[in-house]
Amino acid sequence: MLGGPFPLSFVMSLEPLDTSVTVRKLQEQAHIRLGPEGRLRIALDLSEAVRKLRLAGLRSSQPDVSEAELVRRFILETHGLQPEAIP
Repeated sequence: MLGGPFPLSFVMSLEPLDTSVTVRKLQEQAHIRLGPEGRLRIALDLSEAVRKLRLAGLRSSQPDVSEAELVRRFILETHGLQPEAIP
């Protein structure tokens, strides 16, 4: 059954289910005020934060691995590759 137990329209909805219409409109207005450059800055900042968070997780779970190897493993993981598969 496509979409599992929910109707396809529910699964494919881009509307957040945990945000009121009022708050969504306020967010949209804030995004418009930011402009393309501001929205891009937020996206880049979030991407950088996630990258740092994942590297910290790798560092915590593998404390004996060098920083260069952690970055290598992060890159391989990000691209869906297994570290042991690449010399």
